Amino acid sequence: MNRAQMEKEYASAIQSLDMPEGVSYPDAPKTPTVDGVKESDVTWQNGAGEADAIIDWNCLWGHEWLKYQGKDQKLATNALNMYKSILDQPAFNKYFDAESFQPVIRENIEKAELGDPSGIKADMQSSCRGDLW
Repeated sequence: MNRAQMEKEYASAIQSLDMPEGVSYPDAPKTPTVDGVKESDVTWQNGAGEADAIIDWNCLWGHEWLKYQGKDQKLATNALNMYKSILDQPAFNKYFDAESFQPVIRENIEKAELGDPSGIKADMQSSCRGDLW
């Protein structure tokens, strides 16, 4: 896909995703830059826009959980439930590797349910765009 097609796929995917209160959905990720490659020559695989939308959405809910964990149990529980709901997203099984990515998310959820923020913090640092938190 070209940039416009990826952005359209991203925009379509976010329509069905609930955002934390007061948070606007971010624009599609910027085009990766590589020396000597023009932006117009960059292409995306089908599904890249949807996968990016799911990652961004999950990052925003992970951030919400970290923000409220230990401070507001009701908001923290809601945020963790939303973070966990990535497991119910068809894109999770379709686009995210079952041997590397999926087990990490499941482990992050298990840790968080026990009150351990380390997994979600690590996820935020490694998987999330800096402008999302």
